[in-house]
Amino acid sequence: MSLSAYADCPVEMGGSSVGRPGFNVFHMLPCGADRRETSQIRPLAVTADLDVVLADLVGDLAAYRPGGKGLIFEGGGDSDFDKAFVGQLFATELRGINLISGTNKERVKLLHQVLSRAYEKGDLPTKYYAVTDRDTLDGNEDSPAVNRFQWDVYHIENFLLVENIVCDVANSLGLSNRYTPDTITNALSLAARKVVSEVLIHRMRTHANKLLINSINLGFSPNTLTIGKELGSAVSRSVERINGILTTALSESKLVDEEQRIREDIEQSFANGTWKNTLPGREILKRFCDDENLGIGYEVFRNLLVSKMVDLGHKPEGMRRIIETVRDD
Repeated sequence: MSLSAYADCPVEMGGSSVGRPGFNVFHMLPCGADRRETSQIRPLAVTADLDVVLADLVGDLAAYRPGGKGLIFEGGGDSDFDKAFVGQLFATELRGINLISGTNKERVKLLHQVLSRAYEKGDLPTKYYAVTDRDTLDGNEDSPAVNRFQWDVYHIENFLLVENIVCDVANSLGLSNRYTPDTITNALSLAARKVVSEVLIHRMRTHANKLLINSINLGFSPNTLTIGKELGSAVSRSVERINGILTTALSESKLVDEEQRIREDIEQSFANGTWKNTLPGREILKRFCDDENLGIGYEVFRNLLVSKMVDLGHKPEGMRRIIETVRDD
């Protein structure tokens, strides 16, 4: 049942916030489900009421499997697509496993919190997994209750960069044999060249951001009686570290060197063919659709590629390894 079924029920709010020590997660019962004297709000019991949260995230009650493992897709793009893509290609392998889209980040965050509390109490009823794109930055929920994986490509859409499949779908749109696998390789490579600039900027910003963040440390003794003074000292030390890296690792000359290193790394990927894994497949396919004037939008073309893969029984090895690990664990 969707949590929206509880929208019109009265709610009493507690004084704690989600994630704070001692906070109990609550869920609403449908109006009229209990006797009048029974409160409609009660603590979330992991072994039973966790099903309510999961069923809402799965979104389709017919597809929800109570007690089944949970696989959360937390890619940086359209997680609903990630879920559908994997679910169609590996329908047999994933039978009985609940596929959860990470698009609704607040609900997924709540799920992680519930799972973490259950894990700490030893009440976790089954196993949970999460998978992200390789380009995903740190910041996802990190919990011992969830086993984490990363695709071995930049985006999940990189798995769609299969020349013969792109060729068949592109030709079917024009009812002609305009393309061959070789011409598709060339066209995709040209599209990839056009996303190099944004990849370079992204990697340079990530490099600088990591150095700056690692320079900040606001820790001090929790037993101090002079909090303001200690925090001020911690801030000063962080500023000194930041000023230090501005003249070393983040100096203009060092950044120019880093830019050159990344450019050489990207150029090498074109030389050895690994660009199909290391550059953003989502953006490559978007450029390809625009450049080739296919007459349909990127999302439609992407979905046609998935359908063709399903028809051919094509299962990318990088996907297969993770899915079979989840299935067999």
